[in-house]
Amino acid sequence: MGIELLTIGAVCALGFLCVLLPTAWSAYHRYAHRLALTCPETGVKMAVQIDPFRAMRTSLFGEPKLFVRDCARWPKMKNCAQQCLGEAGPACHPDPAAE
Repeated sequence: MGIELLTIGAVCALGFLCVLLPTAWSAYHRYAHRLALTCPETGVKMAVQIDPFRAMRTSLFGEPKLFVRDCARWPKMKNCAQQCLGEAGPACHPDPAAE
């Protein structure tokens, strides 16, 4: 009976990983580059770096929760409301000028 439980556990773990790993990798890869997002305060496109590890971790349990790790307006505006993140959805693209 021990080998059966081990086999069932291994199959469940493998299935779990086959679902979560692609989800986590996709979120990490989407936010690992600087993005060109419009600053709501200035209306100008800014190079913004989103924390890809936080996006990866939180995407495992639903929509990724985004947090700005670096911005072209920092350090002067570091405590902004980060409203530009509303623009950073699945259709966002890396900023070619910031690479």
